[in-house]
Amino acid sequence: MTLSSGGPVVVVGGGAGFVGRAVVGVLLAGGARVVVPVRREADAERFYLEASPETVPRLRTAVGAFGDPATPGRITAVARREFGGVD
Repeated sequence: MTLSSGGPVVVVGGGAGFVGRAVVGVLLAGGARVVVPVRREADAERFYLEASPETVPRLRTAVGAFGDPATPGRITAVARREFGGVD
């Protein structure tokens, strides 16, 4: 487990889609800390608005298109900065 206290840190690619949102919800309900890559800032805002207040501290988004070679670095940076890394 990463340095921060809490559940495992998981990145859910496709988490903004219908099935991905369900996966994110299950992981958050189980105590995981989740990073969700999204294409647009509006998608990120929607995640926080739709999340239950007790799960928001364990949810983070990383904005970027998967075709952009900088996106994996952004996802990694969010996971490290917010949760100490990825499990």
